[in-house]
Amino acid sequence: LPLFALLILATADLHVASFSGTQGPASCTRQCVGTSKATRDNWTGDYAHISVLVDISDCGFVSKPLVTCSIEARGAGIFGVSWVLGGSAPVDITENKFDVHLIGYTKFPSIGEAKANDWAINWSAVGYTC
Repeated sequence: LPLFALLILATADLHVASFSGTQGPASCTRQCVGTSKATRDNWTGDYAHISVLVDISDCGFVSKPLVTCSIEARGAGIFGVSWVLGGSAPVDITENKFDVHLIGYTKFPSIGEAKANDWAINWSAVGYTC
């Protein structure tokens, strides 16, 4: 990359306009992103729902971050996961992890289905590292 492009990347602006916890200094703000796949990570479930505990400890947050997430199904066909609820609702958020619980409104999701259709929870977290 040209030096000019590197300078632009190094000076990217991240501003937290609203935060439910205590805001830290701007210099400590971090955005961290990732994915948790049913074929790779430890998803659990029973007859009515499936869950995944998403580890965000590598992000280095010192307090509860702001987390958004979505569910992705690469092999689920035209309707994807439109019948699944909860993919955008992280719960029990801490500086190190959060949970996502998936339920269905026309049928119950299963771990086997999640693995067969390559389901993933894509997430983004913004928080403070000091």
